[in-house]
Amino acid sequence: MNRLSLILVSMVLLLTVVVVISLRSPTPTHALVNTPPATATAKPGSASNLDQQPWHLTIDPPTRMVKGSMQLLRNPSLDNAALQFNLLSGDLYTSPHFYTTVTNYSPNASQFTLSLQFRFSDTSMANCGSPSPVQALEFVMGKRVKQVWWEWAVQWMNVGPGANGCTDRPRWRIWNGSPSEPKWSDIGLEQTLAPNTWHSLQMTGSIRNGQVFYETMTINNITVRIMQGFAPVANPNAPDELAVAVQPDGNYRDDPYSVIVDNVTLQWK
Repeated sequence: MNRLSLILVSMVLLLTVVVVISLRSPTPTHALVNTPPATATAKPGSASNLDQQPWHLTIDPPTRMVKGSMQLLRNPSLDNAALQFNLLSGDLYTSPHFYTTVTNYSPNASQFTLSLQFRFSDTSMANCGSPSPVQALEFVMGKRVKQVWWEWAVQWMNVGPGANGCTDRPRWRIWNGSPSEPKWSDIGLEQTLAPNTWHSLQMTGSIRNGQVFYETMTINNITVRIMQGFAPVANPNAPDELAVAVQPDGNYRDDPYSVIVDNVTLQWK
């Protein structure tokens, strides 16, 4: 990924991007096996207010087109500064993928916690009554060392398997990194989230025996013990980094909508 851009104010410009590398590599190489676990002790650290630093935009999947933008907001916000991501238009089921990187972290870190508040614009639930602009929302943290990519991603799926009609409900899933479908795994939590309302999210994960290991997810004071592990993937020629991402998933028409995040914090040790 080509990283640092100019100051965040410039990001209010409409961006049409022919992508370089997406944070979630849409076409990763096959999953790795027998990756040795880190043995060195990492210095604990954290990066707060990540919503107030520069972010970047790629496309998922990278072979399609989408228009997206982002802008700083004072209102609505929880601390007088929030970041809004906009899906404006594009090819069907195509999404703008917004990401930022963290500096001065410990390369040996193996435990991570992502915390944030978010809200999204008007939408129906599970296509009930009318097509839902919000297909899904993805929240991601990831670490890459020596071209090995460990990625933890939770998805609030508003429309999809088991969430497509008035008798269905949206649900939470985790990214399993599989090179073939299904690439998302259900964690057993069905949840309807209200638009235009702040929601609190926290995800904890670790690297255990070389694997991406999901520990817990807490959404609006509801905690799910996930306790599942998956193999990392290879990202040839990609740089070492610690990153956070947010992705508003596009529906079958790529209808426009926005998601706002605030108090984005990543902790590691």
